[in-house]
Amino acid sequence: MLAADELHAFSTTNGRKPLRTTDPLRGQRTRFFLHIPLRYAIPMMASMFVLHFFVSQAAIAVRMNVYDFEGNYSAPDSFAALFSSFNGAISATVWALVLVLILHGMAFRRLRTENMPLMAGNSLAISAACHPPKSDTDAATKPVAYGAFYDMDNSTTRAGFTSYNVRKLQEGVQY
Repeated sequence: MLAADELHAFSTTNGRKPLRTTDPLRGQRTRFFLHIPLRYAIPMMASMFVLHFFVSQAAIAVRMNVYDFEGNYSAPDSFAALFSSFNGAISATVWALVLVLILHGMAFRRLRTENMPLMAGNSLAISAACHPPKSDTDAATKPVAYGAFYDMDNSTTRAGFTSYNVRKLQEGVQY
């Protein structure tokens, strides 16, 4: 969802921005140590911490070694057991359900797209969009936007990423 949101941000009216790469060249940028923004990463890590705590309270492994008054180990009286906590199991289940509901709620958010077809995980569509005009040789180091542009001969209209000026896509037009 976050990758689709970042990709579709290039198609908004103020979507012209530099590419995000691991090793930025001139004009490019680097962000996010993790692959997701910190505004999502920190709450997600905190919620996983809470879920881990509840799960650890739900099941408790115990090993009891029994010794007599003289300090001798008594194997027949020693035991290992697994105890469970009803409150811990209920808390873990409720918290996991809350996290799933939050995830589903986030999935209903609309992409901030004005000008781009849905192509978030489709590598074929992304590859087709990543071919700028032949004259746009250094598009990778400039801020780019997604939209319609004329190809080199000014007769073919294409859609994709370019550092040139772009227009909104028209419904019914083949690009």
